[in-house]
Amino acid sequence: MLAVTTAHADGYHRYGRRMIQSFLDFWPADDRLLVYTEDWEPDILDPRVEYRDIMGIADLAAFKGRHTFDERAHGKVSGRYDFRYDAVRFAHKTFAVIDATRDTEEPLVAWIDADTVTHSRVPPKFIEGLVPAGAYTAYLGRPFNYPECGFVTYRPQHPSHAAFMESWRRLYVDGTLFRLDEWHDSWVYDWLRRQFEARGWITSFDLASRTPDTHHPFINSPLGAYMDHFKGDRKVIGRTPPGEMIAGHRARHWSLGA
Repeated sequence: MLAVTTAHADGYHRYGRRMIQSFLDFWPADDRLLVYTEDWEPDILDPRVEYRDIMGIADLAAFKGRHTFDERAHGKVSGRYDFRYDAVRFAHKTFAVIDATRDTEEPLVAWIDADTVTHSRVPPKFIEGLVPAGAYTAYLGRPFNYPECGFVTYRPQHPSHAAFMESWRRLYVDGTLFRLDEWHDSWVYDWLRRQFEARGWITSFDLASRTPDTHHPFINSPLGAYMDHFKGDRKVIGRTPPGEMIAGHRARHWSLGA
């Protein structure tokens, strides 16, 4: 399996380096990690980790260039920042996924946010075992909102994979992205997924379908037994407070005082 992530320089030094090292420490030896860098040089060198400069993705560079001075595309609405419209910031993630899945022979690719740490040993084929064989993509659903896309899987060998990724790319290339209600990656992914499902081209799987109703489905899904996601302000303390764990995972990481 191939895992994919990206980080800018500050993010790499605050949490991305820890993410990479914990991957090497705890993931199965035959799983690989592809990291898209942005203004930093790798200092963890291992055959299981590949690095690519994210600005080497021509479509992303062109998109950012077109919107350099477009405040709305950077989430500035009525003088205030709103992440829901920061198309430029979240485009890095989208184009990294498109690039990583374009020519790979891997049967399954998992996007993992760089502010994630693996805290326990991941069993062989764990991720593969979570996703039904027929599902093109799997995500962390939230019934009250768009999915939490800190972890999403794709099957690059699926018959509709090329069409899905090209449709995603075209939203940015031709600007139709800005006709959607929100412009961040989670909203756009969910909108596109629903379009393809409605036409019968793909099926998908909600990794949090049996997870208690929570704003943090990542840690309370089966993933939380092995990983923690420091989304939002959790980055400040470098972990999710154990009190947010309501699914009963017993890893030491989730015990008080861990």
